[in-house]
Amino acid sequence: LVGAALVLWSPVHATWGQSPAATGWTYTETVGDLDMPRSAVILPADETGAQSVIVADRNGVSVLGAQDGQFEDAMVLTIFDEVGQPSALATGSDQRLYVADAQRDQVVVLDAWGQPLATWGGPGELLAPGGLALDEKRGVLYVADTGQHRVAKYGLDGTLQGYWQGPKERPLKRPTGLAVSDDGQLVVCDTGNHRLLIVQPQDFDQEESSALVVGQWGMYPSMLDEPTAVQIIDGLIYVTERRNHRVQVFDMGGQSRGMWGKHALIPHQGEGKLHYPDQFVVSPDGKWALIVEGLEDRMQIFEPGPPLTAATGPQGVLAQETKTHFGAHPSTSGELLVIPDPETHQVYVFRMTGQEPILITQFGMRGTGAGQFMDLSGIAINGKKVDVLDPSTARLAQFQLDWSPQDPIRFDPLLSRLVTNRELGEDPSASGKRGLWPGAMVIDQDGRRLIIDQANAEILVLEPGGAESRRFGQSSEGTPSLSRPTALAIDEAGMIYVVDSAQQNVLVFNPEGQYQASFGGPSVLEYPFGVTVFDNKAYVTDRAAGQIVVFDTADGNVVQRIEGPGGRGFEVDQMFKPAGIIRNQEGNLIVLDDGNHRGQIWSPQGQWLVTFGLGRSYTPSRRPRPITED
Repeated sequence: LVGAALVLWSPVHATWGQSPAATGWTYTETVGDLDMPRSAVILPADETGAQSVIVADRNGVSVLGAQDGQFEDAMVLTIFDEVGQPSALATGSDQRLYVADAQRDQVVVLDAWGQPLATWGGPGELLAPGGLALDEKRGVLYVADTGQHRVAKYGLDGTLQGYWQGPKERPLKRPTGLAVSDDGQLVVCDTGNHRLLIVQPQDFDQEESSALVVGQWGMYPSMLDEPTAVQIIDGLIYVTERRNHRVQVFDMGGQSRGMWGKHALIPHQGEGKLHYPDQFVVSPDGKWALIVEGLEDRMQIFEPGPPLTAATGPQGVLAQETKTHFGAHPSTSGELLVIPDPETHQVYVFRMTGQEPILITQFGMRGTGAGQFMDLSGIAINGKKVDVLDPSTARLAQFQLDWSPQDPIRFDPLLSRLVTNRELGEDPSASGKRGLWPGAMVIDQDGRRLIIDQANAEILVLEPGGAESRRFGQSSEGTPSLSRPTALAIDEAGMIYVVDSAQQNVLVFNPEGQYQASFGGPSVLEYPFGVTVFDNKAYVTDRAAGQIVVFDTADGNVVQRIEGPGGRGFEVDQMFKPAGIIRNQEGNLIVLDDGNHRGQIWSPQGQWLVTFGLGRSYTPSRRPRPITED
């Protein structure tokens, strides 16, 4: 903890110097050198125009100084680092700062000096909270209990007053951003359902409460795609849409008043182009605003621009057919490589007979019917059968590929057919567990499926016939337990390796699910995510470092770090926020380069071999022209 002599803000209520609600916004500058920021609040300016911005990123909670919205030579001062994963912020006129900690399932209350005053929630009461809204007039703090699909309500003394799960006919799904209007209406980003819900304060505590539903999934006006943050300004709702790369404005009656924002056309473009924005925040005087972009490690600063006009077509997004963004987890079997795409709700199947993967088919579409997906997470191919997990519906679908290695290499849209479509998990009220939220998946040598249950931080084991046989990862015997598992792999001996991003390590279990060892740790791994294991080595992707860290599985020591020249980046031989990793039949590493929306192939010795997408691919002998913004 630093900055003990710094008073962060004074109890000055915000007053709008001009109404920003009827304007678009014009880019002015970028604040970089952040580490996956998630949330920010802008404090009122003093009489000189100086003001502070509080930012939550992977390093903790920090303060940046601004002068009339200008950040030139701004100092970043960390005021509180005793937080696992800060995901949302809220401030009050009493000089308190509320911090949602998604890793430790709690809300931390800080004073104006950054000193902790109280901790609310905790495991069981909250799970991965992702949004906050303070209603001082009514003495309430609302918390988006994202992992348990509900909103919690706390008194300002920390007393839990209840939960709201949304309309009975269609409950909340992964709520995040929250805001409260002057008259107490609560606006909820129902992120998993791609909509907003506006609930009256008197309805929050009702068992069968109603709410005004705003929006549905899509890219056109009045439609939403992954809304993550809201701010109410002069009776209008500013909604940040992460996957539409824009901000849309609604009135309190749910009518769209306009939108602004343009999708970046080249990697990491910035300069007013948006790329997976997490939050839009307007300063208290209305003179400037910022956009938080965690994927890009930055905030972009804007000033009021031309008036908003009602849009008639998709704005901000690229056409749907060009929005190809690989998911987090690949899988291989023989010549075949399968990769999910959560944004297009499809699975891509590549054939790997030469140097470069070639797309031979794709299947899936958005929906809740058989063979359709609302979301995609884990995927596993075994021979010609492809298992696909949909965390939104907690279902496991299996597809058969009518394909032979003797077939000519060509694209065929009719190669797949649905075989089974089953629901996973048991009634959480009967088991005492949270509802299942499936993540990564692998299949062992006996045909068992091992699935990460992100809601309960466990590994779910399904027998070949589909019956659940056991769970492991939560210990009552003093051995380490899982916190935030992201990926898993099985070695030749059947040992199970699970990456835990919260603990920044890899935990090793025997085939029966008993803990054996762990390696890594904060001094070695910054943000581990994916893992594959072979030849007595574990290859772990580090999203923050843009590397593949190679461990000796015998002693857990690092033997190599694989990265592009100059470290992380967006050239064809660099990585930026790498996610899943798998070995192909040639013994090379296939990495999903998430931050650059592409796949790559590396040799185990660290040589870059191929960068690929759905179309053109690049190799050391065939490189693109250098990327510029001119």
